[in-house]
Amino acid sequence: MMLSHFHPSHFRFPISDFGFTIEKEKPCSTCCLSFQILNLTMSDIAERDISGLTIKIDRTTCIGTTNCIKVAPDVFILDDENICSFIDSEGDIEKERIIEACSVCPVNALYVLDKEGKQLVP
Repeated sequence: MMLSHFHPSHFRFPISDFGFTIEKEKPCSTCCLSFQILNLTMSDIAERDISGLTIKIDRTTCIGTTNCIKVAPDVFILDDENICSFIDSEGDIEKERIIEACSVCPVNALYVLDKEGKQLVP
């Protein structure tokens, strides 16, 4: 993984990845969350537009807790690898329920963007 920017104020607890350790407190909403999404390959990110929202699943971060599925079983399912995925059928669901389902992810593997591209979750 290549780091394209560095904010010392974000870095606090160790995260090991690809043989090196970085200290990271939390991502900023301005650049770090976008960096996390953009640094992944297309197969690592699943994306779907539902009810005017863009939902993204970071498959490299998901740990399969099924919290999202408990809130929105008509949107999410675990695949053969026990990773969150979208169900095959496409239908509308209340925006509030999608936001809640993505908000309950304990590892922030689910992202919600509104139609203007503003990130709502995490």
